[in-house]
Amino acid sequence: AVPPTAPLWFHALAVVSVVAIAGIWYSFAACAITWSPVAQAYTRARKAIAYATGGLFTAFGIKLAADG
Repeated sequence: AVPPTAPLWFHALAVVSVVAIAGIWYSFAACAITWSPVAQAYTRARKAIAYATGGLFTAFGIKLAADG
């Protein structure tokens, strides 16, 4: 967390850093998924990935409901 007493330039630098990191990550992901071997692997694994992420979100939801 950024302390409330941090100067304005520090807040701006934090925002610019987050935007830059996100831009680099999404550029990498877009380039990777358009590469034929990766695209083919993703197409084969798409259903399993969907089931796995769905299961994780369901488990997290159940945990949240149970906790509170």
